[in-house]
Amino acid sequence: MSKRILKILLVEDDRQIRQVIRDLLRGEGRHLIVMEDGDKAFQKLEDEAFDLLVTDLGLPGKTGWDLINKGRKHSPDLKVIVITSWTDCHSDEIAQNYKVDHMIRKPFRISQVTEAVEDLLTPKVSAEQK
Repeated sequence: MSKRILKILLVEDDRQIRQVIRDLLRGEGRHLIVMEDGDKAFQKLEDEAFDLLVTDLGLPGKTGWDLINKGRKHSPDLKVIVITSWTDCHSDEIAQNYKVDHMIRKPFRISQVTEAVEDLLTPKVSAEQK
């Protein structure tokens, strides 16, 4: 029986941060698409379904919020990790409204990203399965 491949979309305009996160997200059983532009990522989300979206909020073109909206329309169970330097006092409230699974502020620790990814992509074992 073959394992299902997880589709992940990473959208980050900062090259160094994008490379670090890309290296963290790579792995067996994962199909990773990396983009730096909100408009192109918006189109990709229109064309394909993903399991996980990892996005910055401030991007050239569409914002991370736009990407979350588009992704959830195509994939209602889409998991979302936002990694941002935006410090707007309302962004946590907005993140709750958008049902963001993990909100990580820049600068971040690598462990924050790996823990968020593991939390979302590791299958949960229910009490009945134990």
